[in-house]
Amino acid sequence: MLKLCVLPELKSIYWDVLPFPFLKHFGVWGDCSKLKKLPLNSDSAKGNHITIEGRKDWWEEVEWENETTRDIFLPSLRFSPY
Repeated sequence: MLKLCVLPELKSIYWDVLPFPFLKHFGVWGDCSKLKKLPLNSDSAKGNHITIEGRKDWWEEVEWENETTRDIFLPSLRFSPY
């Protein structure tokens, strides 16, 4: 589980894609509005069911390497009011 809570100046977690073989939950709560890129790609989803939780307005601003990658993670998205 990776939780990010109220980090208004956070712009990235890492500059490249990271392997998360055991990550099951990725949560973004509160003001993390500058976080636009996640260290995930289409390979990050293979064989791993990652739930991504965050506010709808944050999710709509996330930048993906391509539409296919974004679409891969759509089913695992859970909107949060926080």
